[in-house]
Amino acid sequence: MISPTSTKSKIYLKDYQSPHFEITNTKLSFQIQESQVIVSQTSVFKMKELKPILLNGVDLKLISIQIDGKDLTANDYQLDLTNLHSLELKKISDQFTLKIVTEIDPFNNKSLEGLYKSNNYLVTQCEAQGFRKITFFPDRPDVMTIYEVEIEADKNKYPTLLANGDLISTEDLPNHRHKVVWQDPWKKPCYLFALFAGDVGCLKDSFRTKSGKEVSLEIYCDHKKENRCVHAMSSLKKSMLWDEKAFNREYDLNKFMIVAIDDFNSGAMENKGLNIFNSRLLFADFKTTTDLDFFNIESVIAHEYFHNWTGNRITLRDWFQLSLKEGLTVFRDQEFSADMTEKGIQRIRDVDALKEKQFPEDAGPNAHPVRPESCYAVDNFYTATIYEKGAEVIRMMRNILGRKQFASAMENYFNTYDGQAITTDDFRRMILDNSGVNSNLFKKWYEIPGTPHLKVTESYSEKTKEFTLIFEQEKDIFHIPVFIRFFNSKGQKITLKHSHITQNSDGDELINLKEQNLSLLFSDVNEKPIVSLLRNFSAPIFLEKNTSLNDLFVLARFDDDTFNRRQAFSDIYLDIYEKVFKYCQKSPSATPSSLLELIEKENNDLLKVIKSFSSLVSSTALDDTIPALVKCKLLLFPSSQVIAQHLKMIDPKPMVTTEQLIKSQLLIDKFSECEKTLFNLKLEIEKETTANYDNTISAKRELLNNLFDLYTYGVNRDVALNTLEKIDIKFPFNQELFKFRQTLNLNSKDKKVLSIKSFFEKWQNENLVLQKWMQTIADTVSDETFSLVESIYYSDRFDAHNPNQIYSLIRTFSQNILVFHASEKHWSFVLNVIKRVDSYNPQVAARIAGGFQTSVLLPSNSKELLVTTINNFVKENKLSNNVFELLSKYSS
Repeated sequence: MISPTSTKSKIYLKDYQSPHFEITNTKLSFQIQESQVIVSQTSVFKMKELKPILLNGVDLKLISIQIDGKDLTANDYQLDLTNLHSLELKKISDQFTLKIVTEIDPFNNKSLEGLYKSNNYLVTQCEAQGFRKITFFPDRPDVMTIYEVEIEADKNKYPTLLANGDLISTEDLPNHRHKVVWQDPWKKPCYLFALFAGDVGCLKDSFRTKSGKEVSLEIYCDHKKENRCVHAMSSLKKSMLWDEKAFNREYDLNKFMIVAIDDFNSGAMENKGLNIFNSRLLFADFKTTTDLDFFNIESVIAHEYFHNWTGNRITLRDWFQLSLKEGLTVFRDQEFSADMTEKGIQRIRDVDALKEKQFPEDAGPNAHPVRPESCYAVDNFYTATIYEKGAEVIRMMRNILGRKQFASAMENYFNTYDGQAITTDDFRRMILDNSGVNSNLFKKWYEIPGTPHLKVTESYSEKTKEFTLIFEQEKDIFHIPVFIRFFNSKGQKITLKHSHITQNSDGDELINLKEQNLSLLFSDVNEKPIVSLLRNFSAPIFLEKNTSLNDLFVLARFDDDTFNRRQAFSDIYLDIYEKVFKYCQKSPSATPSSLLELIEKENNDLLKVIKSFSSLVSSTALDDTIPALVKCKLLLFPSSQVIAQHLKMIDPKPMVTTEQLIKSQLLIDKFSECEKTLFNLKLEIEKETTANYDNTISAKRELLNNLFDLYTYGVNRDVALNTLEKIDIKFPFNQELFKFRQTLNLNSKDKKVLSIKSFFEKWQNENLVLQKWMQTIADTVSDETFSLVESIYYSDRFDAHNPNQIYSLIRTFSQNILVFHASEKHWSFVLNVIKRVDSYNPQVAARIAGGFQTSVLLPSNSKELLVTTINNFVKENKLSNNVFELLSKYSS
């Protein structure tokens, strides 16, 4: 592992010290001028202990500094703009008023932190440490105060001036200028500060809270795009109503505002009363938006709104506690989405994302606890572990208690900690210990990195009529809630009782596993039961079990837990995949057809399993009694990321051949019936599609697409392309993008290039569509993918300063593991992109670097080569803390 240089210093949770002061109120004044902005800050400090105060500041020009109206001399403070980026106040009293005037240049701020220019707008992003690019201030989340904000600007250029809270006054000034004053009555940390200035359109609506307060809802966006915000507005109103019903949380300001921005490092930001959104997660219409976009917009709108209570009203003490707000709020938005769709289907979505993003993180060099202990850059905390695994930790608490008891605990949490900056320990103790559950063991979920491994062995004796379940936890012992149910061979529920199988407040049966080893013996069991374990994925673990394939087939047909039914499909698929993959490795040059011939000769048992699974899949695909919402997920098999984790390796060529072989057999002898189903689905979709997004119709489109994808593996290209034309649906855009993706998969190189060019020419003026175009190309498993990605990156139309374009093209390519890891030159290309982006936007550069986390799964020779490549790159380049921290881990 590379040793950090003297300029790279780690931050440790153990070094936390609470602030020795408080700020009772802060007034900010922004004078927006042609080429700079003058920021005046007036803050009232009350000291708890008389010692110097450190104010953070980056890229600031200090104009003046006063305490209680008197200019400070050089002996009164120390300015460090090179290393600590700070201003230290030396001479202070018990209470004083600090006034600092600084000059900033948002017009050339390419980091997209602090105040910066996006198109012709000025906008802020202060989480995690962007406020220090606005003014000298204690930029830490445990310093909370009340803000009043005055903004002055040219009225023609910036007619809309927004900040947190309520609008107090407006005033026209000489020389075509104007001024507004905003005041937020609620205390907040500076990372929640927001400002916007620009000439924009606005979609307006309102919401009446349960107490009768009328809240003005305003979404600001580019002129003439207001109609694309209708879905977002509808999602916002659903979120507000849901939070009142599900968590008894009511909105607390007179306005709720959202602004759409094209240049944004992340998805959205929950600033109090003034959310800033990446336009890709706000704009939606059927002409340019996919079904997944519609879903994501609704989910992210909800997530940011829910932060008003879980993040804003109750915030975090320090950045190591980030999951306190993010994990909890992800859990809340997942519950919201489950209520908007179908709970089992939403659970499948959530766990798929967890296994594809977080499990590889936990298994790789960047594994870290949900509550980390150290870092070089707090921006690197925004990971799947903090968010998705953090949400799973919250969900386990809910699973242990049950919904009723959890709801009561959450109410106590809100009432106890409102207006405070707290820790994950505070939350854990409030939810579990105060509910009568000792959480000393459970806290390991916050403290220990990695995915726990649970082995479950079942055995049945026909002679004694005894059934045994043995649970074994590897390494560390965790408190694992295991939801469980038993079925007979016909798929009917049966009841087996044991003292270790208890019920939560909802009546869900579970085992609260707290031991390294636990053996459950069931007597008088007349036939071997089939066990549905870890139902609804009740804990984020690797589950190793000796469930027979016959039992898995029963669960795949009859399990009444939607998640576990789909999991049975996946388990059978992975079992077949692993066995076929071994054949591929022995015969690396084999084609799918020659490989199948080999299996037919050598392994009749495997062939029987493949045929049985084919029968299961085809009967499922053609079964009209299964709702489309469920069927579309049953026919969606594990991704390359999940398969690589299962195999514990990435070997691109045999992985591609294995997938081709298995999927070519899944609809065997049923292609004509499949075509009829596809045609019927097309007619249903065309008949039922309306101008509004609908989950049911969306599921039918997903089913059509997933079924056609399977179909393509079993027929030749010309037949597949002919069928694709017959099921082509011109509206909505979701299907146009699907058709484009399939043409990339099915066409020859020349036709592929023509398709790419045609799509670009049609949509070249729609940036959000072009981002999907880039993403689709970068995600394609093809020999031409890298050259296409490279040509787009070096083209005049590619904007390397726009995070959306970087993510769509480069990050997607780095996550396309079957292509990214196929050649050393692919790694070098991405590293050079990281170097370029890191020079002006370390956050985005670090997120690209995350693509290297799967390196641990490479064959030893490839891994050694990649480690050497990264080592040389780090040694030869001056990197930000963000990128250095990640790449130094990947090179170990």
